[in-house]
Amino acid sequence: MFLGGLAWPWKRFQLRISTESPLLYEPVARFSDLIERQLNLFIEDNAELIASCDEAERAYDRAGREEAEERYAAYLELVEEAVEALTEIRETYSSTLEEDVAEEYEEAFDRGVERRLPRFTLGL
Repeated sequence: MFLGGLAWPWKRFQLRISTESPLLYEPVARFSDLIERQLNLFIEDNAELIASCDEAERAYDRAGREEAEERYAAYLELVEEAVEALTEIRETYSSTLEEDVAEEYEEAFDRGVERRLPRFTLGL
């Protein structure tokens, strides 16, 4: 028990180490797989719309002064269409959840969109 007058602390106390993720990250992890699958499907189903957004953004970047406002309006219309589709995905699923859980899901979904599709974040 004593070795050279010192007590070994692990002989008296049990040390517990948690392997769970911190509570701070739980809401993200809770829905991360679902949101990744939803965003993958969105990207796959709306590949043409996303490509059109890319093209419209390039057209705006290349436009002269006279055309810039018109090109930007066309770009924003396409972005708005994508945001509406993402909002529909988010709202459809969150309507099946309890209010507090739905709020967590919506926040996690918005973070997922911000990470993977940042141009569509402003409308959410």
